[in-house]
Amino acid sequence: MTFIATIFAEAGKGAENAFGWSLAGTRNLLHLIFVMVWVGGLVLMGALAPVAAKLGPDVAPKLAKQFSRVAWPAFALAVITGLWNMGSNWEDSTTGWKVGLLIKFGLVALSGVATWLHLKVENRKQKMIFAGLTLLLAIAIVVLGIALGH
Repeated sequence: MTFIATIFAEAGKGAENAFGWSLAGTRNLLHLIFVMVWVGGLVLMGALAPVAAKLGPDVAPKLAKQFSRVAWPAFALAVITGLWNMGSNWEDSTTGWKVGLLIKFGLVALSGVATWLHLKVENRKQKMIFAGLTLLLAIAIVVLGIALGH
């Protein structure tokens, strides 16, 4: 419940109109939802991969293909809303916050590349390495996002 309360508290930041709605709050909420889909999906796929492999050689690739239909749009929308957040907060931010955010976006780019490489390599060991790297980077991005407050 605390996690859900945090999401709505974060979504409530920003200038509100007479109805309590704010564009900044909506933007933040959308960003958090897209990040949850992306990172939560990575965790779920990591948990399902060993089971899928035992069910047959064609099961894991089918799961991955279906997951990609959700994950890539969520990743893209998380990047878009993240850039929107960055642009909206850039002028009023400290140098330290800006550096942290640029590091976060660098990690996002590395995570995207690691995910793409995971999908492209054929070697099972390399696939596992890139999948693990993607998940570690995603968790680091979330932790950095929380530390930055955006």
